[in-house]
Formats: sequence, C-alpha cells, structure tokens
Amino acid sequence: MSWVGDGFHEEFGAGRYETTLSERTATWGRERVGDDAVIALTSSETGRLIDCDGSEIERVARRLTEGGAGTATARAYAGHQFGTFAGALGDGRVVSLGWVKSLDGTTREVQVKGGGKTTRTRDGGDGRCTLRSTIREFLCAEILAALDVPTTRLMCVISTNEGVVRRTKANSARLEYGGMSVRVCEAPLVRFGTFELPASRRDFDCVRALADHVIASDLFVGEIDDVDRHGALLCAAARRNAITVARWMSIGFVHGVMNTDNTTVCGTTIDLGRFGFMEAYDEEFCSNPDDETKMYAFGRQRSVARWNVERLCDAFERVVPASAHRSALCAFDDAFENETKRLNERKFGVRDDDGVVSSAFHRVLRVGGFDFTRAHRALGEIASTLVESSSSSSERVVRNVFARLFDVDAEQLDRSVDDFARAYASALSSDARDARRRRLTQDATNPVFILRERDVTEAIDAALEDDWTLARTLAHRCATPFRDEILS
Repeated sequence: MSWVGDGFHEEFGAGRYETTLSERTATWGRERVGDDAVIALTSSETGRLIDCDGSEIERVARRLTEGGAGTATARAYAGHQFGTFAGALGDGRVVSLGWVKSLDGTTREVQVKGGGKTTRTRDGGDGRCTLRSTIREFLCAEILAALDVPTTRLMCVISTNEGVVRRTKANSARLEYGGMSVRVCEAPLVRFGTFELPASRRDFDCVRALADHVIASDLFVGEIDDVDRHGALLCAAARRNAITVARWMSIGFVHGVMNTDNTTVCGTTIDLGRFGFMEAYDEEFCSNPDDETKMYAFGRQRSVARWNVERLCDAFERVVPASAHRSALCAFDDAFENETKRLNERKFGVRDDDGVVSSAFHRVLRVGGFDFTRAHRALGEIASTLVESSSSSSERVVRNVFARLFDVDAEQLDRSVDDFARAYASALSSDARDARRRRLTQDATNPVFILRERDVTEAIDAALEDDWTLARTLAHRCATPFRDEILS
C-alpha cells in the first residue's frame, strides 16, 4: 500500500468512506497510550492484505499510541442478544479509520479496537480491551484464516501496559493489562444489527438507503441483480452466512456469541472473544461460560444462524415482498447443505450426499468421546489403509487405527466403529478417484493442529508476565495448521 499525506486519517484514506447513516459517524479522540507500550504480535500476512509491510505495520501501531483526534466511524447498530431484542447498541470500543483499496483492487476496512471511548460507548464503558482478549482474538483470527473461514484479521496487537478495570460476576473490581489492535476486514463491515436499528424505528427509507450503500460497494460483485437488488442482497447475505457456519462446524469451531449484532452481511466472522474449538465430540459443547442455556452450543449453530437471517429479513419487511424472505431462507438451507457436502467430500475423500458416512463417523466420535480434530486428521490414513487392504476386514483395519490413535483396546471399541468402517469401505470401493490425490486432498482439509484452550491460556499467562515466546510460537502454528510440527 502506498501511504500518502501526513495526516493519520489521510494515510488510511478515511476521506473515501461514505455512509448513509449520519448517526454512524462520530469524532474519536485517541487517548495517548503510555510510552512503554509494546507492539507484541504482528501478522505480516494481514498487513499484505492492505499492501503494508513489516515496517509500516509498526509505524501504524506507533501512531495509534500517540493520541490525537480526527474523524473516524463509530457505528450505531441494534441487535438480538440471546434471542431478545436489545435495542440500540454500537461500537463502544471499535472505530473505523476508513476504506483502503490495495494494489490488487480489493477494498478493505481498517479499524482500531480498544483505543478508548467512542460516542457509542455505553454507560460505564471505557472503550478499552484487555490484553488477554486481544491476544485471543489475534490467535483465533490467524487460525480461522488459515482454515479458509471468512474472518476479520488483526494486523497487530499492542500491549498498552496500562491497567483496565473489569468487573467479575460477584461485581468486584479486577485489574487487567490493556491491549489494542488494528483490525482489517472486508468493506463495508455491516452487521445484521445495523439494519435492525432503523427498522426498529420504522425508518425503512434508511434501511433501503443502507442496503443500496452495501450493494454499491464491490462486496457482492456478481451476486446482486438489478431486477430485485434488495431481495438479492438478502439471499447473498444468507448464503454467505450459511457457508461460514458450515465451515465453522467442519472444524469444530464454536463462536460463543451468535447475536445478530455479531453477524455480518458479508458472512465474515467477527467478535472472537468467546470462541472455542471442540475437542471431544459433543453437540452440546459451548464455549461461552455465560451461555447457561447453551443457546449457542456447537450443534445449534446452524439453526441460530438461520434464525438470525430471519431477523435480517424482518428488518427488510417494508423493503422487499414476503417472497424475498422465503427465498433468503431457502438460499441459506441450500448453501449450508451444499457447503457441508463439499467439505465432507474433501474430508472423507468420497461423495457422501446422503450423509451416511459422516453420520456414522460422528457417532463413533460421540460414543467414544474421541477428539474431533485428531480423528478427522486420521481419515486420510484410514482411507488409504482400507483401499490398500481390500482383502482384509474393514472393521479390523479401522479398529486398529482408532486403537493406536487414542491408545485404547481395539476389542473394546463400540460397534459404532464397525458400522462406520463398513459404510466407509463401501463408499471407497465405489469411488474411482486416484488414491494419492484423495490423500493429498484429505490432508489439506483436515488440520493437524487446532487452537486448544489450554495452549491459549498458557500463552496468555506467559505474555502477561512479559514473555511472548509462547504466544508468537502459537501464532505461527495457527498460521500453519496442516503441517506436522511440534508446538514447543
């Protein structure tokens, strides 16, 4: 990226940012961060998205710590949180510095998170982030991007070396280290809740204007027709989110807070504070300890995402006919099913249109409590062994792999393993693809490494003691999840 001008916002091209909602634009006073602030983590790959090399990443981060004022965007939006409409919300600790068009012609948005209060900060808020949450978001974004899941990216993490006060459940004060980040995402990053805000005020002219603003961007090139552009936008948003959630579930990812204000029209994963990756297979796995009813558990993510699409459609009630609502939900269902089939074909190396093979496999994981990621990674070996050992018992072959992988007695494995072995062997025998290519595809789809909570906690605890070695090692590992490497 070619930086121009001396002004901070001119460098980011904020003047090119157009908005239809005046409420979404506010002056942001950047508070000066202490002189001992540390640029602790950087992502060169994220920097390249806006043609920003390593030295420029550091220069941008340093400018953020210097304080000052200028025009930035603190967006207002509403949202359904845990199934209940929460009314007006907004970016209380995130500001958009503007849009950047990189050398390849792609338009992206640059944001700052944790820099202080905005006009959208609610009572009692400080606009800050804890260093703990900032590191978590950085690591999660790195691995989601590496696993081909649409996500916001963090270009850098800044340890502000300032205290941030947080309240515990018992309402006692806890002092945390502060953190800031520079976030890069698709432009415009518009939430479902951004449409819900004017719709809740019955301002459908504003809903229509905002929709036109999104359509006029290059976000949905080739997906929006001129005949029914608003209905087409709903269908495009539904498809994008269905595909994203299908990809989440294919890797055992649980977002944790699937509110409509955390759901984007472009399908990008945002707000990664309560994420988790499922280890032992469990449809009820929930990554958010505050989600006591497990509304956003692993097995409910598809239905929640679809419900969120319905809320977006509600916001368009006076903009599109009822048929557009139905079309959007059909688009969601079709996209989720097709993406799940596509991913399963790559994971298992066979067509599984009826879901027999994947269902049998997931039953093995559920009954045995086996690790989701390790078991999926073993599929390449299982497929290769079954093909090479066509004269042997498929049940014995699969039992031996599971016994070795999970250090269990092959004879004591549940009969669900045998059911899967027979279904998989049958599917492989009728599949004509080259065995070597199948294995390469499987190993390029089923990761070796996933971000486990114990590793995240250990890396953060060390970073809070000013030892960033583990965090940087973990960040590298997140960026290369298909490689056989030892995390040390």
